[in-house]
Formats: sequence, structure tokens, C-alpha cells
Amino acid sequence: MEDFLAKWASGDLSENDKKVFEQNEDNKLYKDILEGVELLEVPEYDSDKLYAKLKSKIEDNTTADTVKSSKVVSIIPKWVYGIAASVILVFGLTLFFKSEVSYSSDYGKQLSFKLPDNSEVFLNANSKLSYDEKKWETNRTLNLEGEAFFKVTKGSKFTVKTKKGNVSVLGTQFNVDTNSKTDVFQVNCFEGVVKVVQGNISEIIRKGQAVRIVDKQLEKWEFNEAAPLWVTKESSFYNSPINQVVKALENQYNIKIKSSKVNDSLRFTGVFTHTDLNKALKIVFESLDVNYKFEGERSIILFNK
Repeated sequence: MEDFLAKWASGDLSENDKKVFEQNEDNKLYKDILEGVELLEVPEYDSDKLYAKLKSKIEDNTTADTVKSSKVVSIIPKWVYGIAASVILVFGLTLFFKSEVSYSSDYGKQLSFKLPDNSEVFLNANSKLSYDEKKWETNRTLNLEGEAFFKVTKGSKFTVKTKKGNVSVLGTQFNVDTNSKTDVFQVNCFEGVVKVVQGNISEIIRKGQAVRIVDKQLEKWEFNEAAPLWVTKESSFYNSPINQVVKALENQYNIKIKSSKVNDSLRFTGVFTHTDLNKALKIVFESLDVNYKFEGERSIILFNK
């Protein structure tokens, strides 16, 4: 049997060898192992079901051989079980290997790249985006944490999923902002038509329109920009909650801002630069009549005047 397995491993089995093996009582176990190897080449499968099936077959055959007779001595070399274990190991690694593509940007950095359909993505500071490359042709769905600007190539439905809501389009340009320490979800449409959904709230917006959902309340307004200003190193806000602005400052300058003593209902309208921290802090907090002070190089405390 060991000579047979050696030939099988090297691919030197003759037709006569195969016929002899088919008459052997251990044929089914090895056949199951071979079927397991073939399963590795299947492009789409139910990983849990196939893994359980392969493991069950090997265990059932081993149990059956043991029950037949306590006097029967197994002619299966121990190293064969090593082959079976290896098959299962490789099979398991293949199943758990994901075809996910992910991108992430650091504090104060922006990242741009193209998707498989040539749609463009501009990722703002301290943000993450991922999608399944294998499913992309039939399922243009991405997962976003943070903020990103999209220029979508026309085609099938294009969906951006976030923890705070989803955005769906067919072909357009839009910006999604989930950067907030609380429940703030904002979408700006720069071209085409965008559908924004959060829970029971559903809103369709067009070019020059924006929506923000704050604590399950919908806000809507219009704007004139052709693209988000953060692409050119500035962040702009329209009547934005202070925690949304604070998070943007933290992301662009890699700082921590403590604002527990400041009124969360404050709103900011304006623009701050990404190239001068002191100037950015002054523009934002002086307009809100809020004082601030540094505690070290990267920590800032806010307090009311």
C-alpha cells in the first residue's frame, strides 16, 4: 500500500494499479481525500458545509473500520493521515482566505485610487475603505469608515455602507462623511442622483444638494462647490455640529481634543486649513466663542469663556 501511495503522490499510477486499488477496502477513504483536494479548485462554495462534509467523511470511515472487528489491523500508514490532515489544513486556509481589498489613510493624509470598474475614490484623513474584489462585477459594494469622495463609473448599483447609514447610486460624484464622535452622517451630491438611507430615513438628493442625519433627524441644504474642499487641503462646514468639526481637526492634525465642558449643540459654518494648526484652531473656536489650551504637543482642552 505504501508503494501505491508513493506512486499516487508522484502521479505514476498505471491503469492496472488503479483497478487493483478500487478493489481494496480502504479505497473509499482515499477517494474521499482525493475529492477533498478537488474541492480546493471550486471557485464558489459554502465553506462551512464543505469543510464539515470532508471532515465527517474521514471520521465516519475511520470509525467504521474500527467497528468492523477488533482483530483487524489497519494497513493504512500513519503518514497517510498526515496527508488527510494536510488536505484539511490547506482546504481550511483556502476557505478562510478572503478576496477583500482594503485601503486606509493616516492622520493628515489623503489617499486616491481606482476601483476595478475605474471608479475613483479619494479617501480623507484617518479613513478606511474595503470591498470584495471577486464579487465586484456583480456587487459594487464598499464598506467605509471615515470620509471619502467618489467619482462613480456608470453601471450597476454602487453602494457605500457605513455604520451610520448607506448610500446608493448608479453613476455620480458624491462625498460621504461619517467622521463624528456621535451619530452624525452626512452626504453631499456633486453630480447625478444619490439615495441616502439610515434606518427609517430615506432621502434622494441631486447635484448641489446635501443631507445630514443627526440623532435620527434629517437636515438638508444646498451648496455650490464642484468637489469637496478637503481634496485641496481645506475642510468646509455648513452649520455642522461641533463634534463633527472636532473630529475633522483631530484627523487632519493627529491631535486629541477634549470638549466635555463645551456645549454639544454648538454649530460651525466656515473653512479651516490643513496646513496650519494654530490658524485652524483660531478660525473654528474663536467663531464659536470657545477657549482652548494645549496640554502637550498633541492634546488640546476646550472650555467655555
